[in-house]
Amino acid sequence: MSLSPGFSCIRKQLEWSKALPIDIQIHLEDYSPDYPSHSIPMVCNTLLTQFDRWRSLVVDVVIFNDMHDILDAISKAHIPISSQLTSIALRCWAFPGDNSSSGRFTLFGSSAPQLKTISLCIGSKSCIDWNQAWITSALNLTTLQIYAECKEDCPSWAEFATILHGAPQLETLIFRNSNGSIDLAWVGQNVESTSRDDSMPVIKLPKLRHLNISSSTAIQVELLRKFYTPALTELRINPRQEGYEALFMQLLGPQAITGTSQLPHVQVQSHIGTGSLLAGIQHLCISHNLFQHGSTECIDLLYSELNQLTSLTLEDIDNPAFIDHLFMPPGQLCNVRLPQLKILSVQNLHLSYLDFRHICGLAWHRKDIGVPLRELSMGSLKGGFPEDCVLWCQENLETFYFTPYLILNAGVWTVL
Repeated sequence: MSLSPGFSCIRKQLEWSKALPIDIQIHLEDYSPDYPSHSIPMVCNTLLTQFDRWRSLVVDVVIFNDMHDILDAISKAHIPISSQLTSIALRCWAFPGDNSSSGRFTLFGSSAPQLKTISLCIGSKSCIDWNQAWITSALNLTTLQIYAECKEDCPSWAEFATILHGAPQLETLIFRNSNGSIDLAWVGQNVESTSRDDSMPVIKLPKLRHLNISSSTAIQVELLRKFYTPALTELRINPRQEGYEALFMQLLGPQAITGTSQLPHVQVQSHIGTGSLLAGIQHLCISHNLFQHGSTECIDLLYSELNQLTSLTLEDIDNPAFIDHLFMPPGQLCNVRLPQLKILSVQNLHLSYLDFRHICGLAWHRKDIGVPLRELSMGSLKGGFPEDCVLWCQENLETFYFTPYLILNAGVWTVL
């Protein structure tokens, strides 16, 4: 159900639904004068009488006071256990100037034993007690998303590690700190070091398949150092600051469960067979200028580890070596880079006419040497996609997309 001016029928809907599970969606995104914030307490009280039927809860607001009121109502209800709840998403994008104090709310008392999905994007206020049992002992949790705008929004490293240790079924982890404001004190490690700190126990995530990290490069290095993810197949990395070589070295280095893990130098021999993080990756997204100024040797070593990769996405990367290294020189076809690659996506604001031709040339080249792409997609602020390339891609690829970026101009979406 959505909270809107017509929400007066909620009580009747609850009566009609009898004992069926309830999926609750509260979306408050309207800035108009008739914004119904004053009605939130009544709606919450009505829903709280049926808390034992809650199956999912989504709260999506833009005014922090609204999030505060909703969480305050749930907390004051002293719900002992939420036995049917499988999914919770709390998203708030507070506007500057909202100076409300939040406090730390405790929800659902002791536990929510069926909980499988937690998504916490609280924005510019920290209002969740990270030590609650439904977060720290979520034995059935498969998806965890934490979006931390600043340090105050983020759990401490000890709290974050406790959450992960208590989620043995975790399959998807998304951690985003968009402005890179979390410092290394959060994980208690020096990014310049090339070995794992044995005083910090490795976090074993045996079922994790999807990992999405968007933060400073230093934080990403430290998280990868502390995680053991033998089942990982999808990796999305989006570094925000300098230090790309350390991240590159961490990606190539072996994962360690015990003992000190010494990371390799770029100049050493191939890492195939060392159990690197990349060895089992099937889907990789690299974004935000990773290795922007990296050597061609770095990229070549990176590709040499990705023998299982089927899907590669490059976002906002201007280094041409990422495409150049997928071409094979004559006489070296036995060393094809990314032999399993079927899907290539290149999204860059500054792709030029010649860039389009070069990428389409790669698609032609891979078909010619017997390792064809199945899908190619490109996006750019610049138009002018070569017509002959379009025709070739449409005839030789199962799927082909070209998407010029859109802008909002006088209330109308237009193609640049």
